[in-house]
Amino acid sequence: MDDSTEYDLAERFGELKFSDQPVINLDDQARFSKKNKEKEEEIVPYLGTIKNLKEGEFLDFDNQAYDLFHRARTPWPCLSLDIIIPRHKKDTLTTPNKVELKQYPLSVYVVAGSQASEKNENAVYLMKWSRLHKTRFDDDSDVMDEDDVNGDEDPRLDFLSLNHPDPINRVRSMNGTGVVALWDEAGKVCIYDTLRHIQRLVEYNQDEEEIVDDEGPNPTPQGLQPPQDPNKRNFLINDFQHSKEGYALQWSPLTLGLLGTGSCDRRIFLYRPADENGSGWVIDNAPYTVHSGSVEDIEFSPVDANLVASCSVDGTVSFIDLRSNYKNECVSHIDVTKVDVNVMSWCAKTPNLLATGSDDGSVKVWDIRYLQKARPVTDIQFHTAPITSIQFEPFDDSILTVSSADNRISVWDFSVESDKMKNNNEVPDQLMFIHQGLEDVKEVKHHPYMSDLILSTSANGFNIFKPNYEEEWDEYN
Repeated sequence: MDDSTEYDLAERFGELKFSDQPVINLDDQARFSKKNKEKEEEIVPYLGTIKNLKEGEFLDFDNQAYDLFHRARTPWPCLSLDIIIPRHKKDTLTTPNKVELKQYPLSVYVVAGSQASEKNENAVYLMKWSRLHKTRFDDDSDVMDEDDVNGDEDPRLDFLSLNHPDPINRVRSMNGTGVVALWDEAGKVCIYDTLRHIQRLVEYNQDEEEIVDDEGPNPTPQGLQPPQDPNKRNFLINDFQHSKEGYALQWSPLTLGLLGTGSCDRRIFLYRPADENGSGWVIDNAPYTVHSGSVEDIEFSPVDANLVASCSVDGTVSFIDLRSNYKNECVSHIDVTKVDVNVMSWCAKTPNLLATGSDDGSVKVWDIRYLQKARPVTDIQFHTAPITSIQFEPFDDSILTVSSADNRISVWDFSVESDKMKNNNEVPDQLMFIHQGLEDVKEVKHHPYMSDLILSTSANGFNIFKPNYEEEWDEYN
């Protein structure tokens, strides 16, 4: 492609500060407090949604419910995000070790795809969220946290944006690198190489207001600017046009460069590197067709390089053996529900566990060693609207985080035994945390190695938070 295409690095955005708007509608350790604007009332736990509030009521939270909580906005909302690990070489596969967060501030690198109302305003955002300090004691000026250095400085968001011609449905980083794949509404699967530009974000010195890279320092009075060499501006590697758009998109954690997609016309395609240098990708000649409806999500096995799972609006999960020549047959399947199965998560810690989230708000965990029983080992009936995202904690097979169209994010601990069914006014035994305050929440992600750090995207921006699981809430007991 020539350098004048819409894929060039955008110049219209510079530095964007974190949102400093008033915080409302947020949770406190799975014990939402409901208040009345007209008169002071006793604080009570709240498990409902914003839609259940009466006139004059609003939701508030206590900072001590979070070790860390920050919000950010980009020019347009994003349906999807993923986390990038800088300086992670694209020709290697590594499994990061779990890091307990004891020293602050933090820096996190994120890629996201926009859903702009104007077609020519869409972009892939490459972001650096930095100066992320603890917020647990923000309401108490007398408390000093020895783990947090310069805790009074403001958080910061710096980003580069890549123009894209259509709204973006889903975006995924290849194993934490700057090689990024996306699905868009026009039915294209695109693969970008953003490695060099992520490195520019890493090296960007906010205090000196310049970028230092292999072209030398570039003055940036208004924030980050694109490279001046036109030959380095175009970093689209491949684009593949399909007959229908899709949402299912995932890289293999075991086979470097292997990408899988699923589309609304029920087809599953695989894309493989054309060479060992990652200079391009090629698509398989024939798709897999193991579902009777749109494929909503796809997951590669964390331990078997030849096993892929897919879920569909036909209410099933199918398992595909990539060695098979029969592309219209699966090796096994699960009849999950009678409605759409929207999302899945394959547990890396215990790979026989697979979680699903459906349109009826149900969350189910399956042991794939016993599929003939066709019964989930866990069935959560908590959310009141379709499940939009689900993920196991990378280093803990008992922790599952869920987002729903009821605008709640819930965190569950299955190591806790549930003695009895709770009524609607009681906190379920396995529910660890609820986070609210989001509008049209779409995706939630655990950081791949920073312990308990959670990121989300919604119509009103990004949230990054670390729940305070250790705090006692005696006033509610």
